[in-house]
Amino acid sequence: MTGTSPSSEIYETWCAVHALGKDVEIIQNPSFLRVEYNNQKLELWQDLNRLKQDMLAISSEDSIEIERFIENIRLYQSVILPAHKPLEQYSIWEVFSLIKSMFAVGRIHKEYSRTSLKTYSQRFKHPLLQKMILSYMPDKYNIASFFYVLGTFTSGNGAIPKGGSTGIQNRMPALYTELGGITFCRKEAIGIDIEKSQAKRVHFKDGTSAEGDFIIFACDASVVFEKILGEKHIDKYFKSHFSQKIKYPIYSSFNAYIGVDESKLDISDTTWFEGKEFDICGKKCNSFLLKYYGIEPGFSPEGKSLIKALVVQYEDDFEYWKSLHSKSINEYREEKLRVAQSIISNIEDHYPELKGKLEVVETVTPMSFIGCVVHTKGHI
Repeated sequence: MTGTSPSSEIYETWCAVHALGKDVEIIQNPSFLRVEYNNQKLELWQDLNRLKQDMLAISSEDSIEIERFIENIRLYQSVILPAHKPLEQYSIWEVFSLIKSMFAVGRIHKEYSRTSLKTYSQRFKHPLLQKMILSYMPDKYNIASFFYVLGTFTSGNGAIPKGGSTGIQNRMPALYTELGGITFCRKEAIGIDIEKSQAKRVHFKDGTSAEGDFIIFACDASVVFEKILGEKHIDKYFKSHFSQKIKYPIYSSFNAYIGVDESKLDISDTTWFEGKEFDICGKKCNSFLLKYYGIEPGFSPEGKSLIKALVVQYEDDFEYWKSLHSKSINEYREEKLRVAQSIISNIEDHYPELKGKLEVVETVTPMSFIGCVVHTKGHI
């Protein structure tokens, strides 16, 4: 979560709305990600000096690029996430002050925001370092995004609030209700009244409505413009993203949640590795991110553990799942289970001590995020 450091501006905002606070424990992992390849491994430590030494030990011939990599992370630690008001409400002097505070990173950001992860990875000679660059995000993402994530983590401003999103979901509404706020849950928005270019009222499918000083969409842009606001309100930014799909590809993921018949696992918080190939959406895949929720024992029953495997998906993968779901819900579920079992087989090969101890708890596809999907027996 960005903004876990008390020295950051957004931390004050998180505390004001009770997302964070003095009574909320912050968990700071020593490592952001472990990358394993060809019997070698690299931990992306929060301690940049330690990370630098480990990278040099892996590939001294990449020393110059390693120095630059570490320095770039340090520069991105200075990026400030404004929190007190939206950027569009900033005065010219406030904008100038913000730019000045991030001048150092601004010199390199223009280049890196146009450089893909795949292109940047080729600057390294060692294959493990190349894999490290490509492990966390889709390879068409810009390297600036990765530097920002690592800068946030290494500065101590990107840690984990104990209780996860569920804890935040409980704390924020409790404060809101205490202050007199009213929440409307499980209501589908179907329209918005607009007066003089300002949104005033939300209309729900059940015939009720609600007014607001500000109306904020926390959903996919396609839902906003196709179902709620209408296409006539699409601005230039979204028009360009909708019409240029090659330049602005859409990403999602297949997630397999896996129960482990073991209370404590000897694996890193987040790990990437390559294994044997398996089919997903008609494509070959041999790697995924593995997330271990060991820092939250309450996320699984006593004596058990929970892990999650994530495979990056693209727009054509969504169309695959959508078509399969429309054709046969049973075939859709069977295919999800088959992919999850292929992932389990890879995990058991990589961690032999877990063989026979893994079971599929839940699977989530890009199709799962469509609101019209019916929940059946807890599976989507």
